Amino acid sequence: ADFEAAVVAYVHVFATGDTEGAWATVSERCQAVVPERQYKAAVASSGQRNPEMKADNVTVEIDGDQGRATYETGVATIGPYVQRPWRHEDGVWKWDDC
Repeated sequence: ADFEAAVVAYVHVFATGDTEGAWATVSERCQAVVPERQYKAAVASSGQRNPEMKADNVTVEIDGDQGRATYETGVATIGPYVQRPWRHEDGVWKWDDC
């Protein structure tokens, strides 16, 4: 349940343009690869264009500290996302699709 909740929360912070909240959901591995400024700009832009976006029909698969999430966003031009990688670190699930 916490993995599904993490996916829903991730899509919510993206939809609302919450750059700090979104960056906090990114795995350490991805934070080392994805430029923070570029990522936050994408989040801010999405918040302006797609505030109605939300995670629907979320299914998850867990294998140790790694997981895969499949979900829809309710926005025709975004998703659906299938088998996107996530990582469990520091007790929470984080987006790991970098």
